[in-house]
Amino acid sequence: MEENQLSKHFAIESIVTIAVPNSLPKLVRNLEVIKSQIQTCDLLVLNKVDLCTMEQIGEAKAIIMSLNPEVQITETSYCHSNEVPLRKDK
Repeated sequence: MEENQLSKHFAIESIVTIAVPNSLPKLVRNLEVIKSQIQTCDLLVLNKVDLCTMEQIGEAKAIIMSLNPEVQITETSYCHSNEVPLRKDK
């Protein structure tokens, strides 16, 4: 990473991506930046699962795992979950 004023004071511990299951397949097909975000994140918050079918959630998870098999996936609604770890245990 290029050093700048912020990198002198902060370090990136984790990269979090938020995705919505029913729109993810189309976004991954059409936007390379979405693939890149999934490939580099440590935690993916699959949000709005209350508005999606189990098939949509399953398809989204399959896409995510094909791009980043090591990523931790957490399902949420309204981005609310007691299970979203924002800090990695070392």
